[in-house]
Amino acid sequence: MLAANPKVRVGVLKFGTVNWELNTIKHHKLDEAQGIELDVSFFAGEDATNVALLAGELDVIVSDWLWVSRERAQGGDLDACPLLDVRRCDDGEGRLPNHNAARS
Repeated sequence: MLAANPKVRVGVLKFGTVNWELNTIKHHKLDEAQGIELDVSFFAGEDATNVALLAGELDVIVSDWLWVSRERAQGGDLDACPLLDVRRCDDGEGRLPNHNAARS
């Protein structure tokens, strides 16, 4: 039996470009083609996505560099990566680091 694709929990706003991009990825099963399963959760505001990430309910959100910098300065274990080049944040094997990652 084949192992299930690893799940990546993504939090996004219910509206906007990232939501549309993720909808396209899911519709065309591009996540499965890359060996992952995107589990997308929708939020009404950026603060809600931040809280969900910090609570460990999400693996990835789209946020800004300043929020990530403030969290890191306070001891938070976050990484910021350019939204269009997430590959720079993987571990060399196509996997995200084993800690929370905020995407900017």
